[in-house]
Amino acid sequence: MGRDAAEDLVVTLSGPGVLGSLLRGPNLENLLREYVHGRIEIQAPSLIEFFERVRKTRPKIKSRDIKKSLLLKSSLQFLFATHEKDRVQLGYNRDETGRTASNRDNREFVQFHYDLSNDFYKLFLDPEMQYSCAYFNDWT
Repeated sequence: MGRDAAEDLVVTLSGPGVLGSLLRGPNLENLLREYVHGRIEIQAPSLIEFFERVRKTRPKIKSRDIKKSLLLKSSLQFLFATHEKDRVQLGYNRDETGRTASNRDNREFVQFHYDLSNDFYKLFLDPEMQYSCAYFNDWT
């Protein structure tokens, strides 16, 4: 957005409900939820490069330079906009940390944390799915 916008960085929102959701809950968890459910699409060489470039080129706007009435008028239509509820809730709605013995022994709790597909492990293991670990007493 703006005069000096980079053409290779594009953010697409699937509808006004996405913007409404982000206005009502402006936090990283909400942003990631919208992204995971496909309601935010980011086109860039990579997500890391996208966020690095946005951070570096973010304009220095002072709040006193923003016309509050214009901001309110233009964002009001989005503030109450909603979108379709998620068909699938991703997450574990109980004690994620397993602080109690009953949760540590709970089959559903253990499966949520440890029963992961090979697709997940392929993200960081080699083609043979090998993992190794080493411990060093010092760096010399």
